[in-house]
Amino acid sequence: MALHEGSLAMYNIQRNFDVVRAFHNFPRSPFVVLYPDPVLPRAWHYFQAHTPTVNALKYMGHAVDYATEKRIAAGRLDEMQYDIIVLPAANYIKDETFARVGAFVERGGKAVVVGDLPTLDPMGNPRDLGWLKAPADAKPALPDCTNGVVFAHGKGTVWILPKEEEKVIQSRLEAIAAQVLPPLPVVIRDEVEFRTIPWKNERGEAAYVTFILNEWSHGADRPIQADFRVPVREAVDLMTGEPVDVTRIAMPPLSARLIRWTPAE
Repeated sequence: MALHEGSLAMYNIQRNFDVVRAFHNFPRSPFVVLYPDPVLPRAWHYFQAHTPTVNALKYMGHAVDYATEKRIAAGRLDEMQYDIIVLPAANYIKDETFARVGAFVERGGKAVVVGDLPTLDPMGNPRDLGWLKAPADAKPALPDCTNGVVFAHGKGTVWILPKEEEKVIQSRLEAIAAQVLPPLPVVIRDEVEFRTIPWKNERGEAAYVTFILNEWSHGADRPIQADFRVPVREAVDLMTGEPVDVTRIAMPPLSARLIRWTPAE
């Protein structure tokens, strides 16, 4: 092997190591989605609310984490540092699940219910909503969502939102996230998944890594609408080693990019 070939091979190994290390360091999502045990009467209503809600979270720049009723019973909401639990049409859940979600909110967690309230247990028996019953002084969920409500429970907060189209759900979840979570350094206004974490460049300077995934079999002819909210000095695609113009990021069908970028300041 020629000397330059050996250097190139080592460069590629290092770059791939950076890719693996970056993926390993992506943190758990601040959101967790309740995934109820299968119950036939619920399935259709659940997935009608689940699919647009989960897509909204992905396109907001967050991973999607799930908590089954079994995991919740085992203490998942106690062990993990989630900020917000999302309940899409979570009717027919077990009483224990309902109580544990309520305890999570009472300790300071946030809950967002999208669509049907869990008014029935797994056998279809009526349930007293208790902590999830909106008080008389509950406020509109958001300025543009007067058919939903928000209210406090213990140290936490509950939002109840109607089931709506994906883009509407996304805009409302974004508004809630803005009240609860720190702002993201990058926001992409296209139907692609993306996530960003703090990182360092090869000189040890503070940087970020942004992962972008276009899982669709079609891609826009134009660059994606990426809003880098921190001025960018330089950017490189860790998968290819090529420089990236963050104002013109192309995402062909079924493609992924892992971009390391260094702020200008």
